[in-house]
Amino acid sequence: MTNMLKQDVAELKAGVAANTAAISAMDAKFAGIDEKFSEVDKKFAGLDAKVTGLESTAADLQGMTRRVILTLVRLEEKMDDMAERMATKDDLKIIKTQLDDFSGDILAARRDRALQSETFMAGQRRLEDHELGITRLENDGRKS
Repeated sequence: MTNMLKQDVAELKAGVAANTAAISAMDAKFAGIDEKFSEVDKKFAGLDAKVTGLESTAADLQGMTRRVILTLVRLEEKMDDMAERMATKDDLKIIKTQLDDFSGDILAARRDRALQSETFMAGQRRLEDHELGITRLENDGRKS
């Protein structure tokens, strides 16, 4: 029995040695896994930073979008105001017709004034001639 006991103890020692070797190998594998998890943790930290950056960028974009929308609304209101105040083609035709009529009236008035000036000057010349004739007659009447 002692032999059997010795043999069992030897087998046990061999089993413990094999288990110890297996545990050492597992420790080495776990160290490698720990390194890989460290790398994964670093990558997740980088992703967290990027997500945080994207969230702030998204907030900036939302603010910018709001400002653009407000500007577009104001511009639309201004365009509506301009459209209300703008003259239509029909309005421009009416104004053109009125300007043409007014220009025609002014040209006619200028022609009339020129004719009146000419008539007035002719009358002035005749008056001067008559006055000259009267002055001569008066002078001749005094001489006789």
